[in-house]
Amino acid sequence: MSPRFFDEFLGSTGQLNDEEARHAGRVLRLKNGSEIELIDGNGGLAQAVLTDSQGRFELISSEQIPRSSSPLIVAMALTKQADRVEWVVEKLAEIGVDRFIPLLSERTERTKIRPERLERIALSALKQSRSLFLMEIEAAQSLSECLGQPAERVLIAHCAGGPKHRLNEFPQFKSSLLLIGPEGDFSPLEVQKATEAGALAIDLGERRLRTETAALYGASIIAASRG
Repeated sequence: MSPRFFDEFLGSTGQLNDEEARHAGRVLRLKNGSEIELIDGNGGLAQAVLTDSQGRFELISSEQIPRSSSPLIVAMALTKQADRVEWVVEKLAEIGVDRFIPLLSERTERTKIRPERLERIALSALKQSRSLFLMEIEAAQSLSECLGQPAERVLIAHCAGGPKHRLNEFPQFKSSLLLIGPEGDFSPLEVQKATEAGALAIDLGERRLRTETAALYGASIIAASRG
C-alpha cells in the first residue's frame, strides 16, 4: 500500500508542498522511484512516483471519485477542554463525517476555537483513515444558524423528557444534521426552537454520555447507514 500525501492541486505542479516533502524524506525516508498516492480532499486520487529527495514526482494516473449526495453534518457544542474538541474532530473525520460545526448554545462553556488547528487535525485524520474527502471545519454558529443548514433530516440529542426516536429507526440515509448539546444539555427553549423548526428528538441510550462521546456515537450510527 503506497503512502498517501495531500496535494490540493492533485499532481498538477509535480511537487509536494514543503510539509509533505519533509514527511516523505525525513520521516518515511522514501527514495527516488518510490510509488506514492496523492489526494486533494475532494475525491481526487492520483498515482505518482518520486523523482528526487525534494518531493518532486512524476504523475502516473489520476481519477475523481464523486462525493456522497447525502452529507452528514455534526454540530457539537464546544466543551470546556479544547483537547476534547480536538479528539472528536479527529474521530469524526476518520468515520467520514462531511462537516463539523462548533455549536454555540446557551450553556456552551467555551466560545473560542483555533480553526486552523482543527483543520490540521482533520487533514491528518484524512490521510490516516485513507479517506478521499476532507471533513470541513465550519465557523462557530448559534443554534438558529445551524438550523438553517440545508439538510433533509435534522436530529437533536437531548436529555429532557418527551417522545424521542432511536437512530436505528432511520434505515435509509439522508443528508443529516446531528445536533449535540453541551454537558449541561440544551435548554428547554432551545429544544423547543429546534423541534418547532422540524428537528427530530433522538435518544442515544440509557447512559449519560459526554458531549464528544455522544457526537461520535450518534455520527457513527448515521454514517454506518451509508454502507
